[in-house]
Amino acid sequence: MIKYNNLDDAIVGVTDDVVSSEKRYIYDYNKCVESLIAKGETEQDAIDWIDYNVLGSYLGKDTPIIMFTDSKYIKWKIMIKYYAL
Repeated sequence: MIKYNNLDDAIVGVTDDVVSSEKRYIYDYNKCVESLIAKGETEQDAIDWIDYNVLGSYLGKDTPIIMFTDSKYIKWKIMIKYYAL
């Protein structure tokens, strides 16, 4: 299973992917941002880093899942770009 560095406190679960038969970590987007803020990043820098390095990456069939619980930190242009909402 792939883990993102320095974001362990943002893990909210693990899933068994029925398509790939791999276990994958589930991260809460807001907790990812808040974790980086707690480590000294500004809110905007944390959002930009997560959006580029996490949402913008594909690490193969066991790429972690990002869960969006609310729109606290979400940039809608990113959501539209990556998820065609």
